[in-house]
Amino acid sequence: MKFAWVFVACALPAAMAGLLGQSPAAPSFEVASVKPADPDQRAVDFVISPGGRLKATNVTLGEMVREAYQVKYYQVSGGPRWLSD
Repeated sequence: MKFAWVFVACALPAAMAGLLGQSPAAPSFEVASVKPADPDQRAVDFVISPGGRLKATNVTLGEMVREAYQVKYYQVSGGPRWLSD
């Protein structure tokens, strides 16, 4: 019984410090919109705006991954076919 009280006496302040020491996180969310490209449009556009907004037109997922990780075409190999379609 004495062990249980010692455990509670030590664990409770440690748990409360962890709970009270955290600041509440601001609410946030992310949104993605993926649309098929116009087959008649040939222009490629890849723009990253301040605040992190990304607009990519006629860009494959593989190209976006290479841009995100700043690697060259030959440094990424394999993957499903839709990665480059």
